[in-house]
Amino acid sequence: MITLSRSQPQRKTGCQRCRIIRLFMLTVLMLVVLGLLATDKLDALQEVTTARVAAVIWIIGGVGFFAKLAFWLWQKRQTASDPEQI
Repeated sequence: MITLSRSQPQRKTGCQRCRIIRLFMLTVLMLVVLGLLATDKLDALQEVTTARVAAVIWIIGGVGFFAKLAFWLWQKRQTASDPEQI
């Protein structure tokens, strides 16, 4: 395993990107299994459309952006008022 640090890398742990890809693949696999096992019992999932999923992604992204912006402005104001932090 190639690392930038001189310390020994931890075994049996992947990088963050690998963990995210594994989690995504596991989620897709579980959705396929769910779709195969419960074909007629998934009427509630008809409410989930691509437009609604896109809207939820936009809303979560917007809320996250404004929360990070507010935190950044708050932190900037705190460091400007406290000269010892600089």
